[in-house]
Amino acid sequence: MPVEFEKEINVQTSNRGDYRTFIEKLRVKLGERFSHNRPALAIQENPPTRFFNLLIRTNDHFVRFRFRMDNLYLIGYQMESGQWLEFKNRTCVHLIQEQGTTFLRFGGNYNRLANVAGLNMEQITVGFYNLGYGINQLATSTAREIRARYLIVVIMMICESTRLIPILDYMATNFDNSHGTGSYDYNAENRNREGQIQPWITVLVRAWDSFSGALLRADAYPNESFQLRKNVVQLPPDNREIQTIAQAAEILGILLGHCFRPSGPGRFPRMTSDEGQCFLGLPLVEVFSVRIDNIDGEDPGQLYGTITVNDGLNIEYIYNRTSSNPESIKPGGADLFLVEVSWLRCEDCSVVGCGGGGGVCCACDGGGGITLVHWCLVGR
Repeated sequence: MPVEFEKEINVQTSNRGDYRTFIEKLRVKLGERFSHNRPALAIQENPPTRFFNLLIRTNDHFVRFRFRMDNLYLIGYQMESGQWLEFKNRTCVHLIQEQGTTFLRFGGNYNRLANVAGLNMEQITVGFYNLGYGINQLATSTAREIRARYLIVVIMMICESTRLIPILDYMATNFDNSHGTGSYDYNAENRNREGQIQPWITVLVRAWDSFSGALLRADAYPNESFQLRKNVVQLPPDNREIQTIAQAAEILGILLGHCFRPSGPGRFPRMTSDEGQCFLGLPLVEVFSVRIDNIDGEDPGQLYGTITVNDGLNIEYIYNRTSSNPESIKPGGADLFLVEVSWLRCEDCSVVGCGGGGGVCCACDGGGGITLVHWCLVGR
C-alpha cells in the first residue's frame, strides 16, 4: 500500500521553533475533521490501509519512519542501507510491503521496548541531542537495545508530541541546541543533561484515547451532558488536573478518530468497517458503565475491593476501596463492570480483596477484534 505523503526534517540544523513548527504542521496535515477547534485523525481501520512517512535526518545519517495515519502508531523504519524493519504484530502479516521488509524481534509497545532497552521509561532522556544521536544510531545499528531505546525517543518526540500539547511543550523545552550542533556534540554529557520521560508523561499518554472520545462524544450528543472519566492526570508545574471537556480540549494536539452510532442507547465508538465496530487506540481500555446488581442480597450493601487493569504501560485502578472504608450501594446502583478493549485478555485483569467472602466472576466474549470483559463484583 503506497504512503499518502512524506515529510522531512533535519533535526541537527533545526532549533526549538523549527521542531515545534514541524509538529504543529503535521497535526494540520493529518487532521480530517475538527472537534472543539482541535483536528481529529481519520477513523481507525483494522487492518490499516493508510500510512505516511517521516524522513528524519542529521548531517551524517537519515532514517525513514512509517506511521499509521489513523492513530499515529509507528510501525517500522528504513535504515540508511535501504533495509525496512517492522515491529512484530500478532497477525505476522507485513504492513510495510516493500520488498525485503523483515520483522524486528520485538513489538512496538512501551513496555516491550523498555524491556529490550534494559531501562525503565523514566531512565530514558529526550531532547535535541538524544533525537539526533538516536537517528544516527537507528540508521546503522543492529543492536536490539540501541534500537529499542531510540525508537522510544522517536515515538515520544514525534507521536506523543503530535497527540498532546503538554508533551510537545516539554520536548520543545529539551530541544535545546545551545551546547553545540556539531556531530561531536551528540556526546553522552549533552544527552544526559536532557530531560527524562517523567511519570506525568506516561500517565497523560494513556489518557489520550479517553480524552479524545469525550470530546467527540460531546459533539455527537450536544444535548446531553458528559463528564470525563476519572483520571489521574496531573500536569506540571502545579499538578493541574483535567476534569472537564474544555480542559481536555486545551491539551489535545490532535484527537484519536472515534466515531459514534447516531442513535440508540449504546454509544460505543466504531471504526470504518463492514462490521461497524471500533478499533480503539492507546490506551485501549475504557470503562463505559458501572452497575451493581446484587450485594449478597443486602439492601443497601457494603461494597469494597480492588479492580485493576494492566494496559501494558502501567496499572490502572478501576475500583479501589478498603474494608475499613466500604461504599454503601443499593442494588441497581451506579457503581456489572463493562470494559471494552481491543487486546485485553481476562488474565490481564485482577481483582483483589473482594468483600471478604464475596465473589467475582469474569467472562470474555466478542469478535471482530473487540473483546468484552464483564466483571461482576459482589461484596458484603
